[in-house]
Amino acid sequence: MRTRVKVLRKLLVDGRINLIDIAKELGISHVAVRKHYLKLLRDKVLTVKGLVNVKKLGFKLLQLKIEIPDPDNLNSFMEVYSKCPRMLALYVVPGEFNVYGVMIAEDENVRESMMTICTIRKFKGIRRIDLKPILLSSIEFTALNLPETVLDKAPCSADCGNCTRYREEKCIGCPATKWYRGVL
Repeated sequence: MRTRVKVLRKLLVDGRINLIDIAKELGISHVAVRKHYLKLLRDKVLTVKGLVNVKKLGFKLLQLKIEIPDPDNLNSFMEVYSKCPRMLALYVVPGEFNVYGVMIAEDENVRESMMTICTIRKFKGIRRIDLKPILLSSIEFTALNLPETVLDKAPCSADCGNCTRYREEKCIGCPATKWYRGVL
């Protein structure tokens, strides 16, 4: 097995492993390990991120299914919602429902907001939408798509501060915004 692949595998098991420890295990210099590590980063084969345990946080996983027949609306949807902090995965497939995603919601009230008044329901060109709880999943740790700086409005342009459900404390707001009242 090539050295770079060995380095990558060590990092996939534990992204915080010390490069010197990898060097000892592989019988090479830490300088060589660092070169492989930097090349993996530079080539965008590897990125280093923190992961959250969605089970420990009590988040609910949701399956999103959407029908967006128009290609322009579909591309716009993908561009906007790929930045959503609650979207874990988003992909286009052939068939009636042509957009699938995996989302998180902190509780049932958040899920209800996502299904009723938030912008996902109102996005231009959506013919049908279905958001169901995932009852059993292998997802435990996952990366979240949070911006580095807190925003005034959600990436989808929702304005939590002016939202009725938010003001009535039926929703905790978008994790990307200054309005968010959740654990992230």
